[in-house]
Amino acid sequence: MYENIVNAKIFLWKLVLIVFFGILSLVRFILRLNLDKIFKNIYENKYLVLYNSSKSAESFE
Repeated sequence: MYENIVNAKIFLWKLVLIVFFGILSLVRFILRLNLDKIFKNIYENKYLVLYNSSKSAESFE
């Protein structure tokens, strides 16, 4: 009887870990997609700011 309880606990812990890591990897995948978009936007905005500032610097000369 006691062995069955131990086996059930081990099975439940394995199940919990599998579910936890599954959710974690899913969240990481979604974040990676969103982070790519966010970094792309930041990069484009920095480029535009630099481009505009260099244009305004040329107009001052």
